[in-house]
Amino acid sequence: MQALMSAWLSGPPAGDNALYALAAREALSLPETLAAALSCAIELTPMAARTLIWLQHPVGSARPTLGLLASLCERLGEDHALALLAEGGGRRIGLLQLESQDRPLCERCVRTPLPLVMALAGYEGCFDGVSSKDDGLPMLPDSTIAAAHSQAAGLRDDGVRVLVLRSAVPGEARAAALAVAAASGRRPAFYEGDAPHGLGPWLWLQDRLPVAGGADAGRATAFTRNSGLRWTAAGRHRTRGQHRGCRRREPVASAGAAGRRARPAVARGAGRCGRG
Repeated sequence: MQALMSAWLSGPPAGDNALYALAAREALSLPETLAAALSCAIELTPMAARTLIWLQHPVGSARPTLGLLASLCERLGEDHALALLAEGGGRRIGLLQLESQDRPLCERCVRTPLPLVMALAGYEGCFDGVSSKDDGLPMLPDSTIAAAHSQAAGLRDDGVRVLVLRSAVPGEARAAALAVAAASGRRPAFYEGDAPHGLGPWLWLQDRLPVAGGADAGRATAFTRNSGLRWTAAGRHRTRGQHRGCRRREPVASAGAAGRRARPAVARGAGRCGRG
């Protein structure tokens, strides 16, 4: 078993490249990487699910228990698998989620959210409440498009962490956020309220720019005079929330092919703010 794991770590098969890259980026432990691999396999491979049901009898769950993962990791020389699974970065970023809180830790099952399973398998996947629809948005003037390119450069080149867009024109802030995403070479991921747990890894895997509607952040407002749209650079706004795994309500994404952290454009529909 150690030889198989060493071979995977030195050169994973093509189907595991995304998981391998994510594990390296997030510095996931061996138990967490193994848990994610098994969690994804049982979702998309019927025989893998049936094998786990048989292997975990009499528990009978198709999802791997922490006890099973700990037993496997012991054979690989890892004696602290339970602690790493319970407290590691895999849970903080939403890649791994534990079920059955009323059961002992070693008997709890671990799962990976389906959108992340699909993204790791090379599909798109989609969280409820997150979309990329841009139907019916207003046309933007050239000056606003130029401003979007300028703001996108700041998001790309380790500038501000959050960009807040405000406009009294319905749909204009969202259209501007779409223009910023396009200028940064990414597709937008629109959502309202709190970001779903696990959204950060999905954004990174899909190379998306998160756009939160209805949020409020920062001051130092700049604006384009022709359209009435206001651009707010909200500073660094350092978070690891839903996207590296600890605080909700602080949406900074992990996205970008080169491993840079993407910063969200926060689109706000109505209400114009003065300068801060």
